[in-house]
Amino acid sequence: MKFPVTEGWDELFLKSNFSWDDLKRWTSLEEKHEATVIHALEKYVHEKAANNKCSYVISGLPAKSEFIDFLVKLRDKQVLKKRKLPIEKVIQNIDLFY
Repeated sequence: MKFPVTEGWDELFLKSNFSWDDLKRWTSLEEKHEATVIHALEKYVHEKAANNKCSYVISGLPAKSEFIDFLVKLRDKQVLKKRKLPIEKVIQNIDLFY
């Protein structure tokens, strides 16, 4: 379930070949930006797992442990289960990013 205001933005964010810096910046903005990032990461994992030739590139990713720490903090500040679960899925599939 997505915010109507974020509908389609996750797809655009994903297709923009966002960077690590973009991820950090968007998650520090308003809730709708954070939700967009969460759904974009969820889509990335889904598409990468489905065909493993996902053409999206996330530039500047840090070490896996730093990315996991970032995701855990992002998950822990979520109130809604529908936001926590996608982040958990991303954490469980972190190897798809590397």
